[in-house]
Amino acid sequence: MRLAGLGLLLLAAGPSTDAEDAAAPDGDGPLAEIVDCVRGNFPASSSVQEVELVVTDRAGGSRTLGAKVWWSRIKKDRSRALIRVQAPEDVRGMAVLLIERDGGSDVFMYSPEMRKVRRITSHTLSGSLFGSHFSYEDFASLQGLAMGSALRRLPVSDLDGRAVDAFEQVPDAESGSQYARVVSYVTQDTCLPVRSDMYERGGDLRKVMHADLDDLIEQKGVRIPRSLEMTDHLAGGSTRLRIKSMEVDAKIPRKIFDLTTLESGRE
Repeated sequence: MRLAGLGLLLLAAGPSTDAEDAAAPDGDGPLAEIVDCVRGNFPASSSVQEVELVVTDRAGGSRTLGAKVWWSRIKKDRSRALIRVQAPEDVRGMAVLLIERDGGSDVFMYSPEMRKVRRITSHTLSGSLFGSHFSYEDFASLQGLAMGSALRRLPVSDLDGRAVDAFEQVPDAESGSQYARVVSYVTQDTCLPVRSDMYERGGDLRKVMHADLDDLIEQKGVRIPRSLEMTDHLAGGSTRLRIKSMEVDAKIPRKIFDLTTLESGRE
């Protein structure tokens, strides 16, 4: 299975892309320089985060989930990640494991209710992550496990008073991506991702992910937005993801990312 990258999230987490060789004739300057600058804001080897997801539906009702996220780089251009729900009690223990491998990525989900692990296929990547407005594909991209086609740089623009570099990515047809194209924006002065617009086939805007650059986490040279919001224009409502704590370059036991550990429901 090949996961298509969301431009902004792909840049944020720093997996390999074809950007290193892109001259981006429609933009200004080499794309690779900007990609390297963005990567400089993120962990080099691993991180552990305590996060909160506030899910608000179309009618305004909300639900809060607490979760823990482990991320580790396997080698230069391969990563793995695990997110496990810790609260509320009725969904405690639900987890999603993502493992990047040569030629693709594997995504697995564990449900305490079913007491079994199932594999997420390319046909179900658009499914909701724990009832939020993030899909499995969105989460994979957020953690840097996205793999897709080359990025194309767009002309420099202005977004909310900030000068930004803009990019477009068209996911590979075989990727299973729910998106036809993604347009993303990175601030010129800080190299931080600020927004990603995700379009469905047919041209309709499906989702917008916006990062809050006024509230950053800074640790060991790492600098990332503390919170971001995903708005779903088709389903209605939004999900705000907020990082409550983060440990950069944490020592993570390898067994954390094993399928046997996932199935046990324990950390």
